[in-house]
Amino acid sequence: MKSSLKALAALCTLAISVNTGCSDQPASSDKITPETESSSVPAADTSSDAGGSNSITDTEIKTVSDKDLTPATQSESTITFSTNGAEISGSGASVNGKVVTISKAGYYAVSGSCSDGQLIIDCGKSDDVYLILNGLELTCSNGPAVLCENADKLTITLGEGSVNTLSDGSGYTEETAEDTGAALFSRETLVINGTGTLNVNGTYKDGIKSKDGLKLCGGTINVTSIEDGIIGKDYLLAAEGSVTVKSGFDGLKSTNSTETDKGYISVTGGSYTLECGNDGIQVETDLIISGGSINIVSGGGSATVEHTAAEQGGFGGGRWGKFSTDGSASFDFSNMTSSDGSSAESMKGVKAGSSIRISGGEITADCADDTIHSNGAVTIEGGTMSLSSGDDGIHTDTILTITNGEINIITSYEGLEGNGIDISGGTIELKAADDGLNAGGSATSSGSSPYITISGGSITANADGDGIDSNGTISMSGGTLVVFGPTNAGNGALDYEKSFAMSGGTLIALGAQGMAQAPSTLSQPCLSVYGSVAENSTIEVRDSDGNVIISTVTPKKCESLIFSTSEFESGKDYSIYANNTLITTVTATDGVSGDGASGSGFGNWNQDGGAGWGGGMKPGRDNQDFMRQDDPTAGRAPALPGETAGNATT
Repeated sequence: MKSSLKALAALCTLAISVNTGCSDQPASSDKITPETESSSVPAADTSSDAGGSNSITDTEIKTVSDKDLTPATQSESTITFSTNGAEISGSGASVNGKVVTISKAGYYAVSGSCSDGQLIIDCGKSDDVYLILNGLELTCSNGPAVLCENADKLTITLGEGSVNTLSDGSGYTEETAEDTGAALFSRETLVINGTGTLNVNGTYKDGIKSKDGLKLCGGTINVTSIEDGIIGKDYLLAAEGSVTVKSGFDGLKSTNSTETDKGYISVTGGSYTLECGNDGIQVETDLIISGGSINIVSGGGSATVEHTAAEQGGFGGGRWGKFSTDGSASFDFSNMTSSDGSSAESMKGVKAGSSIRISGGEITADCADDTIHSNGAVTIEGGTMSLSSGDDGIHTDTILTITNGEINIITSYEGLEGNGIDISGGTIELKAADDGLNAGGSATSSGSSPYITISGGSITANADGDGIDSNGTISMSGGTLVVFGPTNAGNGALDYEKSFAMSGGTLIALGAQGMAQAPSTLSQPCLSVYGSVAENSTIEVRDSDGNVIISTVTPKKCESLIFSTSEFESGKDYSIYANNTLITTVTATDGVSGDGASGSGFGNWNQDGGAGWGGGMKPGRDNQDFMRQDDPTAGRAPALPGETAGNATT
């Protein structure tokens, strides 16, 4: 499925109004607006190398220091490469042919050009080495152009106005390639700062790689690599600068998977443009984003994934269409294997093994796979996100928590997915080829079942499958939820297995009639009606005085219309209009009122072929009855005695 920002904006146009009962204002002018919360994100602490604690895990996240951010301007020695080798002025370095070795701590200015040279840092373990690059063009055919074997820390300053280029070649030995394999390689902590430009060509394998920590603290850094772009094994801190990566594999990466307090990435500032064959940012443990601007295209982008019409049918449709980067392979992401039996590649935007926390910054991602993915928790406390995904917009294997931020999922297979979804703030707009919000899986080892909880924020979900789907429960106590649900009878705007408790907030749920469900437990009135409404119609709920309480424009046709807000009063009449044509008038009660879907609808039909009925089946109805399709309306149950077909009530 393909989508665009312009199309989503047109689809998700929403206006909600409410009568507050205030005598000094016209009732029709008072608005329920999407709830947003503002929060200030504290500035990154750059005062020391030991940072604060990540709230998701107990990992101590390092930060960059003032010294890391400050470019070196003066040198004690100079190294000038040339076609014949290099000239050295000052102490601490030696030359052997075209290989220069720095053996002492200090500041070194490096410039010149050599097509087959190398700069090696091999000092004491307590030595800090500073390289000031002032127009260096260095290529090494059989290893890294710059190789740091031993030091306490290597800092590379990109001199003001300078353009520097480091490249490796294809002449690595097997042992050297396995051990290093990057145009710029360090076994120790590596810092890059300054205001100049560094071009890195990883023509054999990787671009920049540190087997310790890596800090990006300034300059313009352009990396082109056959495999990974920039790697900090123990950690990668991205604080300042403009970074562009074009890589065959991952863009930014931290690879330490054996120590739980390492293997993380923290982005606090800077600009990052990542065009990657695999993941844009790949982290073994925790990913923390509090600032900066990140733009990712992975796996060729979301347009490389095609969804089939059968996927939204609700009964046995395949989850994925076919994806191919070159026409030679078709990848099926539902089981992460290709049609020829090989493993499918991960082509996500940002991916973490333990957790993701986003509290600021801007993320734009267009990915063949998930745009934001964590094997653990995802917490979003701020920031702005524009996401286009061939799979999930945001996916977590555990809990997704959203307290603030602006999230626009332009296209996806499923918008938000996790075992639990907890939304208390922020603004969310999403378009999904299948479910909009999906709490999937089964009960956890602790006994808690999948859930979706909404207590604040503004959510607009345009979904061709279920609009909001929980294999367990849904609860809503605040905020605004607008669902433009499916037009096919095999899905519903609301779909839950156990219960949907509503005690506050505003709900609009529009969709097909066949599998429609309304909330099951309410402490405020809910109107649920059936009626045929054309796409792009203006739908209004008016009180008996003609005041508009709720209004919206539906981007697609709908048959089931569900509304709930604390502004509805039990015992009062409300009329529902489409383009000023009366559909019906309903007298509100303390629960669900109207001739539409009830809170005991038919729930899920599991795509694996099993029955997973949500909300409880009507007594006497079984799976065979449902699938018999006696009713001419596709996907709706046949009538039992005392029922209207497709409108069973308990």
